[in-house]
Amino acid sequence: MLTLLIITILTIINGCHSNTHIKAAPTISNPEITVTYDSRCIAIAYYRSQIHADLLKEWTAQHETGDEKLKKEINEKANKMQQLAHLQGFSTEPVDELLTRFQPQIELIMANYKATAICSCWLYKGDIKNTIDITDELAALYSPDEGTLKIIAAMKDKKPLPK
Repeated sequence: MLTLLIITILTIINGCHSNTHIKAAPTISNPEITVTYDSRCIAIAYYRSQIHADLLKEWTAQHETGDEKLKKEINEKANKMQQLAHLQGFSTEPVDELLTRFQPQIELIMANYKATAICSCWLYKGDIKNTIDITDELAALYSPDEGTLKIIAAMKDKKPLPK
């Protein structure tokens, strides 16, 4: 690209009077690849996962200790989580915190595709021909059961709800 620009500038400076035709050297450029994912599917995989079930068991055990202050804190956290789960699972709320635990695996997936960036499909604004959808690979990190996989598959054909 730079070579072509230099040739164009030199041609303009020389007044386009040259009889010699200079051919620009062919340049090979690899487009930057961005891997994208449907954040709703990641949320569904998480909220139906054993990781989430273990967190709920932990909260339940803490709640049953009888400590009123702790009960109130857990109830508040649970209410906030429920609201967030709805926004993430049915709208376009980001799921960054759900992906951070898998950073090494995500880096391997990106390296496999020679990707330079990762982005929710709802936030991506670039050229879609340079994207690869890794939704299923990311959801698989949560070891989804057959029921969850069916929900994820059905979710992909539906538009997200507005926030």
